[in-house]
Amino acid sequence: MATDAKFEDSYSTPIRLEALDDEDLQVVSALCQDSVLSGEDISWQPKKGRLTLLLNRFRWEEKSLKPERVRSLLIIHDVRKVSSKAFSLNEKNKVYSLMSLKFEALDEIGGKLNIIFSNVSMIAASIECLNIKLQDVTRPYQAPSGNKPKHDE
Repeated sequence: MATDAKFEDSYSTPIRLEALDDEDLQVVSALCQDSVLSGEDISWQPKKGRLTLLLNRFRWEEKSLKPERVRSLLIIHDVRKVSSKAFSLNEKNKVYSLMSLKFEALDEIGGKLNIIFSNVSMIAASIECLNIKLQDVTRPYQAPSGNKPKHDE
């Protein structure tokens, strides 16, 4: 005998957002806070002008009793150049924790996107304009730590 689905059995829909201005970027930044990744989770495609980060994103938007994460793509389009500080794509075992995304306008539409990680690590992308997508690509899973990230205030 079939049973009706319960509200507790469902998940919110996967996130699919686009950031085209600073206000949009603040929302995407908040959702990406405390995402973790390694250097091998980053793809820089200069010919396509695209920088992609595969995140293990903490689901701040979900208020469940058991903290959850989800694999998400953060795709930055219209990238001219990428540089980094205290960040290595080659250290496969090093885990980086994303803290925020900040945009510095250098002209009417272009500028620099700073992807700021804990422990002074950073990736800076020179971009023609803000054109960023965040999309969940897996089902949510219980956070391995079982805890919600905490920050010193």
